[in-house]
Amino acid sequence: MVLQLPQPTRSAPVVTWEPLPDDYLLPNEPVENIQQPLLAAALTDALDEANWIQPQMLIASNLLWWPRLIAIPW
Repeated sequence: MVLQLPQPTRSAPVVTWEPLPDDYLLPNEPVENIQQPLLAAALTDALDEANWIQPQMLIASNLLWWPRLIAIPW
């Protein structure tokens, strides 16, 4: 005899919001993320401690087209 536990069923959360009024103007300028430098520094330190950063790598952050810290070997 094999005991089989029932699998818990979880439904995906339903996210809803009211639509903005037609005359609502969204700002066209980017919003500055003041936490980004701290998060990038923490991630760089963690990657360095794990020896995942090599001397020949260029580390870039706060790129407009890719908002994550990336390591580019050169």
